Amino acid sequence: GELFTKYGPVIQTVVSRTDKEPTISSVSGDILFPSSDVTPEGLGRCSAIMADGVILGGDMIILRLGVTCSPQLVSHVINQNRRMIIAKVTGITVRHITSKALSNIEIPLPPTFAEQQAIADLLSEQDAAIAALEAKREKYVRIKDGMMRDLLIGKVRMKGEYEYEQLQDNSI
Repeated sequence: GELFTKYGPVIQTVVSRTDKEPTISSVSGDILFPSSDVTPEGLGRCSAIMADGVILGGDMIILRLGVTCSPQLVSHVINQNRRMIIAKVTGITVRHITSKALSNIEIPLPPTFAEQQAIADLLSEQDAAIAALEAKREKYVRIKDGMMRDLLIGKVRMKGEYEYEQLQDNSI
């Protein structure tokens, strides 16, 4: 489930930990696809995991690339072209994708690994910038929500345009 909620196209750091014995573990550069979801859009996403030995759940497809492909770029390209994956999804209530359905997808990549990695690095920098902006936006939304709450319950009163005073009595 965290593949949908906590991770983007490239996983550098793993959020959760477990002490379970691994059935299967990651190899740095694996491309991870969820194999079932209630929406087909969730199945059109993947993540390149850049860490060895992470215990992987059973409801996913693992693509192991050759050394001539940048896993980060492959992940970005697949995520940008989700429709090619979504077209292969089956099921009505719970949607599924199989490794066989994914096996014949062509992924256009630049010819050299160096060029692929340079593009992947640039895209990852942009992902980091977007994440920083989203975090900043979330901070300002929380500040606004707190100000709105304080103003509407009377904890803070407006004195003039953009001036306010904190009231001493915090009772409602």
